[in-house]
Amino acid sequence: MQTVIYSTIAGLSTLLGTLIVLISGIPSNRVLSILLGFAGGVMLSVSTFELLPESLKLSSIVLTIPGFLLGGSVMWIIDKLINQIISIVATEQEQLLKTGYLVVLGIGLHNLPEGLAIGTGIEASPAVSLAIAISLGLHNIPEGMASAGPLQGANMSKLSIIGLVTLAGLMTPLGTIIGMISIGITPNLVGSSLSFAAGAMIYLAINELIPNAQEFSKTFANIGVFIGIVIGNIIVM
Repeated sequence: MQTVIYSTIAGLSTLLGTLIVLISGIPSNRVLSILLGFAGGVMLSVSTFELLPESLKLSSIVLTIPGFLLGGSVMWIIDKLINQIISIVATEQEQLLKTGYLVVLGIGLHNLPEGLAIGTGIEASPAVSLAIAISLGLHNIPEGMASAGPLQGANMSKLSIIGLVTLAGLMTPLGTIIGMISIGITPNLVGSSLSFAAGAMIYLAINELIPNAQEFSKTFANIGVFIGIVIGNIIVM
């Protein structure tokens, strides 16, 4: 029960980042550029320095590489499907809405296997579980900011934004519960799931977040990316 509580707090900390952006109002183009670049930097950093190394630790390179490639491929397919649904993005507002949806999806995709890693009992100590939850919570805050920025820029209602981000955040405790009650989940499966999430997040960063940030302002986008990478490194230390 204690582990589920830790996991829930970590997952829902995404809301804190979201509320920061919602309270500050609709961001300007420069601020939006920094937020999108920042999100891209954090996702690149977390994927490269946390998810992939942890995947290799839990499984093997034979499982990590296919999982990584599959994650990127699935996000590519989802990206194409969303484009079809909105009939090829025609306006800046629709582009922001698409980016926001993909960010929320990316958050959910990596929250679930991280929750699984906690719930399967790989880290048996309650103290270690708490440390993992704190780490997840810290890097969920900027991700919450990243998802709220484009969605608010697309004039989505605050209640809808909060609902979407909450749903993504709840993937962490859901993964924990699944891991705790399922005896068939092995370290190899958790490792593959983490590499899948890394592939999905890196695709999202290089195909959506960073290019869209640069459309608003290349200078501020690059500043955001560098800050995001630095913060991401600090988080996973």
